[in-house]
Amino acid sequence: MSKNIILKIRVTKFEFKVIEEVSISNPGLYEFEKINEHEYIIKFANIENAEELDELVKDQLVYKGFDINYNPNSFGLAC
Repeated sequence: MSKNIILKIRVTKFEFKVIEEVSISNPGLYEFEKINEHEYIIKFANIENAEELDELVKDQLVYKGFDINYNPNSFGLAC
């Protein structure tokens, strides 16, 4: 590992794909490890990177996370 990791989060494969999609503009926010076919560990070097990813996810949630009736869609549920 290239950085000292201080925060780890376990996510599903679909949640990981959402994280990859929203963080495409800033890929250095985290490292990841595939646990198995269905789960990943997201690793952050500092809390600021975790907070920045959180903001990116929230921004996309507003635009893509709900259907026409304001119910969360699969993207919204993953967020």
